[in-house]
Amino acid sequence: MTTQALKVPEVARRLTLSRCTVYVAIQRGELPCIRFGRAVRVLEADLDTWIEQHRQAPSGWTDEAVAALMESIE
Repeated sequence: MTTQALKVPEVARRLTLSRCTVYVAIQRGELPCIRFGRAVRVLEADLDTWIEQHRQAPSGWTDEAVAALMESIE
C-alpha cells in the first residue's frame, strides 16, 4: 500500500487550519510526521487516522446516529 506524504501547507488546507496550528500540533506530538532534515511531511494515512480520532459527534448524538449519518454521506 502506498500513501502520499503531504507538506504542511497541504495538511493545513485540508483541515482548514493555519500552517502555524499544524506545526504546533506536530511539535506537541499530536500529529505524527516524518522529518527529512528541515522538511516535514505528514503521511496521508496518518492524517486520516488523526481526523478519525478527533472526530466528535454533536452533543446528544448517539453512535448509531453518527454511523447512519456517515453512511448516508458516503
